[in-house]
Amino acid sequence: MPRCLLCGLEHPHAMEGESQIAALPIKSIHLRFQGEECLDQDTVEKYVEALRQGEEILPVRVCYDGECYWLADGFHRLRAARTLRRRKIKAEIVQGTYADMEACWRAVIQAINDDLLK
Repeated sequence: MPRCLLCGLEHPHAMEGESQIAALPIKSIHLRFQGEECLDQDTVEKYVEALRQGEEILPVRVCYDGECYWLADGFHRLRAARTLRRRKIKAEIVQGTYADMEACWRAVIQAINDDLLK
């Protein structure tokens, strides 16, 4: 089974290919996958402080379906950049759709459940 670019697990819906790193306009990133109300404010503040200090943070990860950039990982980092009114953020771009992201998320949940049952 292939290893997924998005989650790192091996599963039937794995997103394959290559990813690329680019600075994306924050406005172009869609947040439908996880609402901001689920964020831990202390974590956001840690990223805000790191960005203020000029520290390098990991790129957010997005799925790009040819039309939309769907945020898959990095919700706290994106919120921190928005708090600081940044216009762009470094992103790892993986080709895929929102449905691909959901399938990947289901595979991650299944792996966690399987691990808990061991």
